[in-house]
Amino acid sequence: MKSILKILALLLVLTAVILIGREWIYQNNLENTVSADTSEVLFKIEQGETADQIAKKLADSDLVVSAGALTRYLKASKLDDKLRFGRYILARNLTIPELASRLTSDEAGQIKVRLPEGFTIAQMDEYLAEHFIINQGELIRCASECDFSDISFLSSEPDNVKQRLEGYLFPDTYFHDARSVTAKEIIHRALIEMSRKLEKLNIDQNRINEVLTMASLLEKETWTKQEKPVVAGILWARLHDGMRLDVDATTRYAVGKLKAPLTQQDLHFNDSYNTRYVHGLPPGPICAFSENSLRAATNPEETDYRYYLHDSDGVIHYAKTLEGHNLNVAKWLR
Repeated sequence: MKSILKILALLLVLTAVILIGREWIYQNNLENTVSADTSEVLFKIEQGETADQIAKKLADSDLVVSAGALTRYLKASKLDDKLRFGRYILARNLTIPELASRLTSDEAGQIKVRLPEGFTIAQMDEYLAEHFIINQGELIRCASECDFSDISFLSSEPDNVKQRLEGYLFPDTYFHDARSVTAKEIIHRALIEMSRKLEKLNIDQNRINEVLTMASLLEKETWTKQEKPVVAGILWARLHDGMRLDVDATTRYAVGKLKAPLTQQDLHFNDSYNTRYVHGLPPGPICAFSENSLRAATNPEETDYRYYLHDSDGVIHYAKTLEGHNLNVAKWLR
């Protein structure tokens, strides 16, 4: 009898050790992540998938340390029936509670779509593709092919602008339905927001293209909110005086160089967007721009300055004459 009791006691101890061990492993799994990698990957939950199926898919994608621990946590937290189907942008540095919250929150059915300031349509397209929002090329293709005739302010815009929409998408962070977001919907929302900004600033319908074009130049040419109105005044004054704008950003746009040094051949490249070669504004904007740039384009500060440059520290220096500008070049850029 004593031997039987000893065996039973031993079994109870072993059972307790196993249960404690399992609980320790479970709690450890809740706190651990697959890795410290913060790079994002696309994960899809299909309609009708169960918590067990989703947990296994996450484990197979190296997004969770343990499918079993995730399933247990979801059921214990009564979240297993709150998982939402759709597309998610996830990283491998999420704990199980963080992952569960991401997949069951009220915003789980939404996806964040950011259109950065200063980006061209091509750069936005690449950026959205890198973040798994659309396939590369979709935004570019839709900008030239999709129908946006319901956007009233576009009706009077030049055909070359309507066919490209460069600079007409207001940069901001938008939330879209993760299950149905399309390039057309992304563009449409950004056009509506641009329409609101134009109405808010009461911009003359006949001047929209030139104002947006100027705003895009300011986005590339200025570094601070304070200098934008001053540079806007300089550029509008140069146009009024019949001077070339000589904005390097337009040359970069024309020749397709975003960062590489410009050559003499680039500066003399015969293109309507190259203000180093032609007089007047480019035919349309060269990038998306902030509201500050748009406000400065519509409310320039009048000065006697006609020239400006930024030194290596980003400090701007103005000049009234070419001679003064050349002195600034010699002092600050050489």
